[in-house]
Amino acid sequence: MFNRLKYIIAALLLLSSLPLSALAWAKGKNNTFLSTQFSFYKAEHYWDMNGHRQIQNNPFLKREINLFAEYGITDASNFTLQTYFDFITQGSLNNHGFTDIEFALNTELVRYGNLNVLSFQNLLIIPGAYSPNDPLPLGYGRTGFQWGFLSGHQVLGGWQEFNFYYRHYWGYPSDQLRAEYLGSYPIYQAVSFSWMIKAEWGLKDKEPFFISDNIEVQAQYRLVKAYAGLNYKLTPTKTFEFGVYKDLWGENTGDGYELCASLWFRF
Repeated sequence: MFNRLKYIIAALLLLSSLPLSALAWAKGKNNTFLSTQFSFYKAEHYWDMNGHRQIQNNPFLKREINLFAEYGITDASNFTLQTYFDFITQGSLNNHGFTDIEFALNTELVRYGNLNVLSFQNLLIIPGAYSPNDPLPLGYGRTGFQWGFLSGHQVLGGWQEFNFYYRHYWGYPSDQLRAEYLGSYPIYQAVSFSWMIKAEWGLKDKEPFFISDNIEVQAQYRLVKAYAGLNYKLTPTKTFEFGVYKDLWGENTGDGYELCASLWFRF
C-alpha cells in the first residue's frame, strides 16, 4: 500500500508553472513574447484523500526547464506554445525528459479601451514521448483539452487577471475546474511585485484506475497554491523574474515549494 501511495503522489506532483505574464490581452499582430524559466520543486509532505497532511518518507524533487512562446497572429488573437523538460527524483528512483506540450489560442472577445479585456482560451495538451509505465513517470501520457475565460484589468500602473478554466483529459478519471487570480504592480522604478493564487479542483466524475502495477490515477485531486515574486525590467524588451510557489492545501497531491527564475523577451 505504501509503495502504491508513493507513486500516486509522485505522479500528481508533476504540476508545472507558467511564466507569470498577462495572457488576457492580445499582444498585437506579429509581436512575440518568449520566456525561459528554470525551477526547483521539493515536497517532503503530501495531502491524503481527506486533505490531511502526511510525511513523505522519500522527498520528491523536480528540476524543470520551461520554454514558453506567445505570438500575435492577429491584433485580437495570440498563439502560445509551451513545453517542459524535467529531472525528477524520489528515493533511489530518477527520470528525465520532455513531458507534455501545450498549444493554445487566446482570442479577445471584448475590450473596453486599453484597460479591461475579456478573452477566451482553447488549449490542447499533447503528452511527450515518455512512458507512464516507468517506475517514476514523467506524466500520465494522456491527451487533454482546456477551455477558459480570461478577464484582464489594468489598475494603478499594473495589471491583474481573473481566469477560469475547464480541463478534460481523455482516459483520465476526473475532469477539473481551475481558477487563478494573478497580477503584477510596480513598486520601485523598474521593479514590480507579482503574485498568483491558483486552485485546481477535480470533479470526481469517474472511477480511479491503474495505468501500471504501481501507478493509480485518483479521481479525487484538489490543490490550492500561491506565488509571490519580483521582476526587474532589464531593458524595454528584457525582464528577469524570481519567485516562490507554495502549495497551501490539497487532496491526493504533494505539499511542497518551488523556486523559479525566468528571463523574458519581447519583440
